[in-house]
Amino acid sequence: MPQYHFNTSSGILAVLAIALAVLMILLHVACCIGIHEDARRYSVKHEGTVLLGGMMWSLAGLLLGPAALGLYWLMHHSGLSSKPTPETAS
Repeated sequence: MPQYHFNTSSGILAVLAIALAVLMILLHVACCIGIHEDARRYSVKHEGTVLLGGMMWSLAGLLLGPAALGLYWLMHHSGLSSKPTPETAS
């Protein structure tokens, strides 16, 4: 009967890779939900979002994660935003 030898370090690496993948999925879903909620509030205050609709921004957050969150923040909440925020409107 043949004997099989398994390398335990490859098993540990597989578990770590799966854990990292799960964390990345959770991060992307959290970015999607955060962008969606902020886009909904932003649309009410400012008559729509910049460049894309709220659902498209959410989809971008789901696909791109933190990169989409950074772009969304730059276009809506940073000093680069063309629409005034409530703090700068007064």
